[in-house]
Amino acid sequence: MKPPLSWHHRALYVAESSSGQGVFTKEALAKDIVIARLGGHVMTLEQEQQLPPPLCDYPHQIDDDFVLGPCCESEVGLTDYFNHSCMPNIGFRGQISLVTMKRIASNSELTFDYAMCISGEPYEIDCTCGRRRCRSKITADDWRNPVLQKRYSGYFQPYLAAKITRLKD
Repeated sequence: MKPPLSWHHRALYVAESSSGQGVFTKEALAKDIVIARLGGHVMTLEQEQQLPPPLCDYPHQIDDDFVLGPCCESEVGLTDYFNHSCMPNIGFRGQISLVTMKRIASNSELTFDYAMCISGEPYEIDCTCGRRRCRSKITADDWRNPVLQKRYSGYFQPYLAAKITRLKD
């Protein structure tokens, strides 16, 4: 048996959400708990675009030109089902770790804001999170928003945190 490509906290499970399938917790989680370590194959953005649907939706951007994710259906795991929210409760700690940004109640969906990891290539999707702060559109330039930079400070992918620092210098 092949080992899994990623790791997740024992309390997490996949269930139906308002955005299709999502990741939920069956127990309350404290702030700053590592809930997942992402895994997969390192691919260029060009290689990701060549993946068939829905595989092309799973990789997480880890640098300007690179993503990390599954290359075939048999490699898809729980960590590939985290959804976007404009009011997230998890964020990145390094390239592959996801952590809780606050205390999370049992049976809550775990979500991050795609602004924390996506940049570069033209990217735009309609947001369906329905949250009070919903931006309606998610783009590859959302990380440039000073309000989001402040709100998610410490939770961006490292390559975006470095870009934000350079913008402020």
